[in-house]
Amino acid sequence: MFLTKLGIDAWSIVLYIINVGILFAAIYFLLVPVILKFLDERKNKIADSLNEANNLKEVFEKQLAEMNASKAEQDRQQKAEMDAMKVMIEQRREELMREMDAHKTKLLADAREQIDLKKNSLIKDAQAEMMDIIKKVVLFVVQNKVPEDVIKKSIEESWTDYKKV
Repeated sequence: MFLTKLGIDAWSIVLYIINVGILFAAIYFLLVPVILKFLDERKNKIADSLNEANNLKEVFEKQLAEMNASKAEQDRQQKAEMDAMKVMIEQRREELMREMDAHKTKLLADAREQIDLKKNSLIKDAQAEMMDIIKKVVLFVVQNKVPEDVIKKSIEESWTDYKKV
C-alpha cells in the first residue's frame, strides 16, 4: 500500500529481486572465480617472491659469512707472514751483526799483526843500531885498554835493563 502510492507494485519488487539475484549469481559464477584465481595467483606469486627473497637473503648471508671468514683467514695469514718476516729480518740483522763483528775482529787482528810486525821491525832496527853503537863504544874502550870482562858485564847489564823497559 505504501509502495503503491510510490508507483511500485509487488511484481516489480519480485522482478527486481530476481534480477538482482541473477546479477549476483552471474557475478558470483562468472567474475568471482576469475577474481579468486587472480588473487590466488597473486598470492602465490608474492609467496614465491618472498621465498626467493628469503633464499637470496640466506645465500647473501652465507656469502657474507664466507667472505668474513676468508677475510679473517687472510688477515691471520698476513699477520703470520708479517711475524715470519719480522723473525727473518731479526735473524738477518743478527747474522749481519755477527759478520760485522767477525770482520771487525779480523781487521783488528790484521792491524795488531801489522803493528806487531812494524814494532818488531823497529825493535830489530833499534837493536841493530844499538849494537853498532855498542860496538863503536866497545872498540873505543878496547882501544883504550879496558878489561874485556868489564866490557862484557857492562853490555849484559845494559841489555838486561833495556829488555826490562
